Amino acid sequence: MPIYSYRDADGRIHERVYPLGKAPRRIGLKGGGFAKRDIPADFRLRPPQASTGDQAWPIHSDAVGVLPSQREEAIAEAARVGVPTDFDHQGRAILRSREHRKRYCEALGFYDRNGGYGDPQRGERCKIDLGDRRRATSPFVPAELQESIGTLAGE
Repeated sequence: MPIYSYRDADGRIHERVYPLGKAPRRIGLKGGGFAKRDIPADFRLRPPQASTGDQAWPIHSDAVGVLPSQREEAIAEAARVGVPTDFDHQGRAILRSREHRKRYCEALGFYDRNGGYGDPQRGERCKIDLGDRRRATSPFVPAELQESIGTLAGE
């Protein structure tokens, strides 16, 4: 459904979602007052939405993040493998672009199972997938977890 824009008396924009062609000319606002439909505001550029496939970079990734206590070690490891990457205070990897995400993930053995050609692909270092017998060789997987994964796989 499309997003329709409304402007209140103070000039602030309010966005609402309505079925196509069903948007009212004016809407009531919380706290009283009204806002009138602002058609030119409907056509202004909005930030990319994740659902459209576009991505606003940089992204902070939990999926390839580390524990906050491992932040400095992760920064050093990323530099060692040739893909300098920073981590925020929560341990999330800060990925600057799609290419940076691809290089970082592939260098450390992660891949995007549902990704396209420009996303991280499965390769020799990709050993974290539980279906792969060569898994759990990432420096960020604790040794005891690597041992338990090996035991589950019958190694």
